[in-house]
Amino acid sequence: MPKPSLYSLIGLLTSVTLIHSCNRPIAEFTHTTASDRVPTQVQFTNHSRHASDFLWDFGDGSQSDHLHPKKTYYLSGTYVVRLIARRGMRADTAFDTLQLFPPTRCMVRIHTPQGDIIAELSDETPLHRDNFTRLVELGYYRDAIFHRVVPGFVLQGGVHPIDSTTGFRDEPDSTIAAEIHPQLIHLRGALGAARLSDRMNPQRASSPTQFYIVQGHRVTEALLDRIEAENGILYTDQQRQLYLQYGGTPELDGKYTVFGYVRHGFEVIDSIAAVPRDDRDRPLRDIPMQITLIR
Repeated sequence: MPKPSLYSLIGLLTSVTLIHSCNRPIAEFTHTTASDRVPTQVQFTNHSRHASDFLWDFGDGSQSDHLHPKKTYYLSGTYVVRLIARRGMRADTAFDTLQLFPPTRCMVRIHTPQGDIIAELSDETPLHRDNFTRLVELGYYRDAIFHRVVPGFVLQGGVHPIDSTTGFRDEPDSTIAAEIHPQLIHLRGALGAARLSDRMNPQRASSPTQFYIVQGHRVTEALLDRIEAENGILYTDQQRQLYLQYGGTPELDGKYTVFGYVRHGFEVIDSIAAVPRDDRDRPLRDIPMQITLIR
């Protein structure tokens, strides 16, 4: 058998090298951002080649092995996102940088086992806004719970359980002066301040810690007409249209302070409203919350 020539050996080596090089993984990705202000969701699209496994590092300590992941950022800042594309023992890495800015309005994230609720606090209720953000920064709501859940009405929370049977830890004796404005109505997703009844609290001052989120019910023109007559309220055409479209609890209008509105997480509200509860409307299993400022 004739020996292979030097040229044929070189050609064979070149062919092997090219095949080996062409099969190496190449990491590439792009992203689209809903907004450059938090909270915002970023869609990452993987354009990597010759790779079978992927690991994303989103620059905030979280990771994913999905092919085209979505990521929600809640804090402003600069994030270096890294994608590692692997095939066997070989890997390649791609980087990109995200610059995200603070929101223009005061916003909070309410984290629950059912998911996240994002709410915007109203500048028209500065006493309630500032009290709520102060408590959030102090960590008051860490492991507080939703202790009253009434489907078609509200989810009420902000208390700390003493244990699962004996009740709740006492809250501060102070109150927040009412900031009831006709333009802030109890639409689905309204964030309101709980309080004692009119008999004990004719000034309708708010609890400093307990709040509620409106799940709401279907609203009709007849109901709005009745509430206007009973409560001395005059709804604008736009408010009526919003109630008819989204629902709410208009029976609370003019009686309780609304200090914000949910912007994202309505499905989480519905999920919490569906949990089993006892005859006092307390969930059979505690629903804890963690509240943080979005900034």
